[in-house]
Amino acid sequence: MLVRPWERRHDVTPTAAIRDAIDRVMALEEGAEIRQRATALGEAVRGAMDQGGSSRRDLDELVAYVTR
Repeated sequence: MLVRPWERRHDVTPTAAIRDAIDRVMALEEGAEIRQRATALGEAVRGAMDQGGSSRRDLDELVAYVTR
């Protein structure tokens, strides 16, 4: 979801532009695909942090290494 052109990335973004982008993502059909991808990503992240998940396992290994 584009809030402003990349060329203007250092400019301050007006509140109205941010509000419009949030409205498009949260309320309109235009944002349905973004919401679906965000839901899938959230589920993947939660799965990775569950017991036996890849991120959880990596974190446990790091803690075990640091606390040796």
